[in-house]
Amino acid sequence: MEDITPNLIRKVNKAFNANLKSDKSVRALINRLKTSNAGYSDAYKYALCIGNARAKAFKSEISASALPDGKMYFNIGDKLITETLGSDYEKISSYSAEIQSRINKRLKIGLKPIKPKLEQDKLKGFIDRLSSEDNFDAVSWILDEPVRLFAMNIVDNAIQKNAEFQSDAGLGVSVIRIPAAGCCKWCDDLAGEYTYPGVPSEVFTRHDNCRCTIDYNGKRLSGYTWGSSHNFKD
Repeated sequence: MEDITPNLIRKVNKAFNANLKSDKSVRALINRLKTSNAGYSDAYKYALCIGNARAKAFKSEISASALPDGKMYFNIGDKLITETLGSDYEKISSYSAEIQSRINKRLKIGLKPIKPKLEQDKLKGFIDRLSSEDNFDAVSWILDEPVRLFAMNIVDNAIQKNAEFQSDAGLGVSVIRIPAAGCCKWCDDLAGEYTYPGVPSEVFTRHDNCRCTIDYNGKRLSGYTWGSSHNFKD
């Protein structure tokens, strides 16, 4: 049987790149990296651009009719998810590392940014679920909102790893969970500033369609207020 995977990946990546090219905000966000006041709110927006572009590419290029017997076999899903979401991880984690580097310079913190590891268990979760059904249409939703959350979680992890690292290095570190406009009560109750050590893991947790963000303080800043510009939608 012919292996359709290489051609399927090419089609998905071609659609993904076209989606990114048509999104004018992507270029603006890349240019933001050149400014001294770039922050994690930009990283979340960039991650959502990547997640949206990838989810749309999956939807346009993958269907039961495009798969052998209408099923996402494990070997196909393994190669597809590893290559595509692995590539997205590289883009988002590199963007986030550059944001952290600029924050460190701004705050005169002489530490290099920490790049979070790719969460292999999450990739495995995608692959296992996609290959669990005989008909891809029953699990096609896995390649929609969960792909966007995967992208945003990369930024969550970057903030968490850098905050923990700098706290362990003896710096005063806090993170701020910022609720998205119209968020649910659970998210609204989590909103606020948390100081290391002892930041609860729930601060870095999100549910489906959650667009709340987290920001980072490398040291205690008095009189700092958060503006509505940090809230955004798809």
